[in-house]
Amino acid sequence: HRFEDLNAPWLQSAKSQLYLQTSETRQYAAEDRLTAADRTRDGRYKEQLIGLSSQGQTQLSSQRLSYGLDVSRNRIEGLRDGTLPPAGETFPNKPFPDTDYTLAGAFVQDEIEAGDFSLIPGLRFEHYSLKPKAAGYSGTIVKLSDQAVTPRLGLIWRATPHLQPYAQWAQGFRAPTPDQVNNGFTNPIQGYTSIGNANLKAEHANSLELGLRGKLDGDKLRWQLSAYHNRYRDFIKQQQVSGPPATPLMVFQYVNLNEVEIEGLEARLMWQPIAGLDLSGAWAKARGHSRTAGIDTP
Repeated sequence: HRFEDLNAPWLQSAKSQLYLQTSETRQYAAEDRLTAADRTRDGRYKEQLIGLSSQGQTQLSSQRLSYGLDVSRNRIEGLRDGTLPPAGETFPNKPFPDTDYTLAGAFVQDEIEAGDFSLIPGLRFEHYSLKPKAAGYSGTIVKLSDQAVTPRLGLIWRATPHLQPYAQWAQGFRAPTPDQVNNGFTNPIQGYTSIGNANLKAEHANSLELGLRGKLDGDKLRWQLSAYHNRYRDFIKQQQVSGPPATPLMVFQYVNLNEVEIEGLEARLMWQPIAGLDLSGAWAKARGHSRTAGIDTP
C-alpha cells in the first residue's frame, strides 16, 4: 500500500507492506566408507516468516514527523536425521526446539529545522517473545519475552553547502535468538557440547557517533568520516563456560557480558566521474573489549 498527498493537512505520505516468506535449507551427505559401516546425514532447517511494516509522515511548518510499526512472527524448525548416528545420539533429533519468534516495534521521530541546524529526536518501543514447543525435543526449554523503550537524538549542522558536521546519541536493544536460548548439541568424540541458557537477557547498547559529511565538485564527489563509541550491557556472546577436568566435555554456551565497549572509525568516498558511472569505497576499523572484575579481555 502506498499513499501520497502533499496537500493533505496531517498525513502526506504513508506506505505499508504485508509479507510472507517460507525458506528451507537441506544438507544431505552419503558416505561410502571402506573400513567402517556406510552412513548418511540429513539436516534440515526451515523458517516461515510473516510480517507487517507500516510508516507514515507528516510535514509541519518547520518540522517533519515520521512514525511507524514493524511486527513479525517467524516459525523456526530444525531436524537432524540419517543413519549410524554418532555415539551418544539417536536419530532423528532436534538441535533446538521448534520455536515461534515474535518481534514488534513502534517508533516516532521528529526532524526539527532551525536555521542551519536540524535536531532529530526519536523514540522506539521494542518487544520480543520466544515460545518454544516441547514436541520432539529432549532438552530443557524456556519461554522468554522482554521489551524496552529506546530514545535517540541526532544533530546536523549545515556549516556550509559542502560541509555538514553531525552527532548522534542512541540507545539500542537486541533480543536473543531462539538458538541462543534453547539449543542442545553434543559431540562426545570431539569432546564438546553446546547448551542453552534459560537466563539469557536481551542486549542493551548506549551509542555515541560523531562525523563529518561533505561534497566537492557539485555532487560528483561525496565523502563521510565518522567515529563511534558503543557501551553494552548484557552483551550476548558464545564462549566456553567449563571443561576438563571439571567436566568431561568442553561446554559452550551463549552468555551475557555485563560490561562491553566497542569503538571504531569509518570513512566513505563516492565519486561520479561521468553520468551513469558511480565509484565508491569504504574503510572501517573497530576494536572492543569486555571487562570482568577489572580485567579487560579483547
